[in-house]
Amino acid sequence: LQASAPAPALAVAELGVPARVDALLRPFAASSRSRLLVVSIWAVIVVAAFMASYQLHHLARLVVELCPN
Repeated sequence: LQASAPAPALAVAELGVPARVDALLRPFAASSRSRLLVVSIWAVIVVAAFMASYQLHHLARLVVELCPN
């Protein structure tokens, strides 16, 4: 099987087990869309971590003001 079909179409096309194994073992070709998604997710994680540390800083000041001892 030189040119295999996309993975979702394998069961419909009845290509059998060899075609499914070929589709699973083929290296993943990352598209620019998936790369953009990964970069976006990491950007959100970094921004969320920064904002959480900023909030923790303010929470610590609030605790010191409320409980001076």
